[in-house]
Amino acid sequence: AGCNFPSKAQMRLVLDENFDTGGIDTNSTWTFITGKCDEPTFIIIGDDTIPQCFWDDQEQQFFTNRTENARVDTGFLILTGVYENPLFDGERYTSARLSTQNNISLNSGLIEIRAKVPAGQGFWPSVFLEPANKASTDIFGSAELGLMKSNGNNTTEILSYISYVDSLDNET
Repeated sequence: AGCNFPSKAQMRLVLDENFDTGGIDTNSTWTFITGKCDEPTFIIIGDDTIPQCFWDDQEQQFFTNRTENARVDTGFLILTGVYENPLFDGERYTSARLSTQNNISLNSGLIEIRAKVPAGQGFWPSVFLEPANKASTDIFGSAELGLMKSNGNNTTEILSYISYVDSLDNET
């Protein structure tokens, strides 16, 4: 109500990644986030101590940069969760996590995403935006804009969300 958003024709495309270069550009666009958050670091906001590992939702997978977990094929980025037998670095499940952090910073513009997501228990693929300075102590420094989140058990819905701190001690 009261918002005047520009039409799609008026917006400027700010990132055009079609994965048609033959690989994942880790020089200027993408960074692999590897491992898992077993021991988070902490930031202090007011009187609160908050874990800084925002990407851990108690997932069972271990994120790698292996081609078994992330590859490009005919213009598509393919992220694959793998059941490891034998274990990989002591972990049963591996997957991949990519970020544009420290490579691309957006203020406004058009973002289009096309994704095919898996169905089945345990799958929660997502695409989200975070502030460039995630460790910031202001309200927006802890925000996350979920562009797409899918629950593999429910193939009829795609979720979008905004997660933020409504004061320095309450997450919404």
